[in-house]
Amino acid sequence: MSASSIDQAIEHHINGRLDQALGLYVQALQEDPQTPGAADLISAILRTYLELALALMKTGRNSDAIRSFQRVLAIQPDEPVAHAYLSRLFISDNDLPQATRYLRHYLRLVPEDHIGARLLLAYTGAEAVPERPAPAYITRLYDNYAASYDQKLVNSLRYQCPQLIRAALERHCQDKVAILDLGCGTGLCGQAVSPMATRLDGVDLSPQMLAKARQRAIYNELTVGDLYPFLEKKAGWYDVLVAAGVFEHIGDPRHVFRAAFGALRDSGLFIFTAEDNPTQELSVNSSGYYMHGRAYLAGRATQCGFAVSSLESVTLRLDNGRPVRGLCVVLRKTP
Repeated sequence: MSASSIDQAIEHHINGRLDQALGLYVQALQEDPQTPGAADLISAILRTYLELALALMKTGRNSDAIRSFQRVLAIQPDEPVAHAYLSRLFISDNDLPQATRYLRHYLRLVPEDHIGARLLLAYTGAEAVPERPAPAYITRLYDNYAASYDQKLVNSLRYQCPQLIRAALERHCQDKVAILDLGCGTGLCGQAVSPMATRLDGVDLSPQMLAKARQRAIYNELTVGDLYPFLEKKAGWYDVLVAAGVFEHIGDPRHVFRAAFGALRDSGLFIFTAEDNPTQELSVNSSGYYMHGRAYLAGRATQCGFAVSSLESVTLRLDNGRPVRGLCVVLRKTP
């Protein structure tokens, strides 16, 4: 391709005629893979389409966003970001077969699953509900969320879980106690229960969330780690375990119930919130969060040695302005 043709492509690019510019750049590379700057300019157009698609999503223009992401894939069929967002957009449109297609392609590209694709495949009905998400997915999700977490949950979503757990603790416990905050995040729940603690520890997978929690100066000890092995090393350490917004990332809870049972002293309490599932035992919703049925949770808890002291219906937060139905559960370790 001649230099004048490249100049023409650049002129199209500058004037916003991206499709025409792209066609000329691709043609140039096909004719001469060493064409100066052509690959970089194609990458620039890719970034433009990605940025446009993300902006369209934020403004609710899903159909236009889909077209923009599909333009990206026409240029680069294995762009994982485009597959990830297209799956979300098709879930929003309730086009589950299309969502499944893009989720499967994403997993071929990123088997580590940074977006919780296997959870979403359970929602689309393409796969069974996994026992738990990959810890790497949770770490990445909340590391990226840490800076805006408190503001979004408290101000935008009217997050109630810490207050619900504090109220349940006050009803079921008269004295100050040693408390472990499971999945403690930035410390919102810890802050709520700290006046009732002789000792307050926290554990979370996200280092960035724990950095925020440390700034509150309310914890005796904070640990970066998976709650399962952490609990298994703390036999009989705590009077109360609390978990706010954690069961959204726990599938079958038997593993955590067994570990919690071992970490509690006799007659100790496990207080947690969960999203309510009125029709099924266990499922995944369109956000990739687990939902647990009342009878399902109670049955799993009693299988693991707990007595159910309280299981009440509550509102956890808002989602698009609508209340999210949930459960606040109090389990007691039986002798």
